[in-house]
Amino acid sequence: MADGIGSGIAMRLVGDHTLGREESKAAALLKSRDYCKMHIVCHHLRSAVPASLTLPEVPLGTRLELLRLATEVRFPRVAAFASGEAPEALSNGMLENVDVLALNQGEARAFARLDGRDRRAFD
Repeated sequence: MADGIGSGIAMRLVGDHTLGREESKAAALLKSRDYCKMHIVCHHLRSAVPASLTLPEVPLGTRLELLRLATEVRFPRVAAFASGEAPEALSNGMLENVDVLALNQGEARAFARLDGRDRRAFD
């Protein structure tokens, strides 16, 4: 089975914290599929307007530079982040170079700096 953007695999992790890029953790492969990021990629590739699309599979520094270049040439700037990237993305001013931000509830909570107890904004 292929992995990476759009592979659609879903895993159930043991425990209740975000899995980091360099982290290993016990998990079970689920039968359900998840193509959300692939949907974003395909939508913008089909678009007639050139756009800058940055995804978590690329290091933050590289994505920041791509967004800055896209700003210079006035391309629409689309970004997605893993929840663990929120503190750095907020502190380095990355969001100032983003027009469309694609986040799931957990990622949105991390960017909103919610501690998980107040879920009303996401329900």
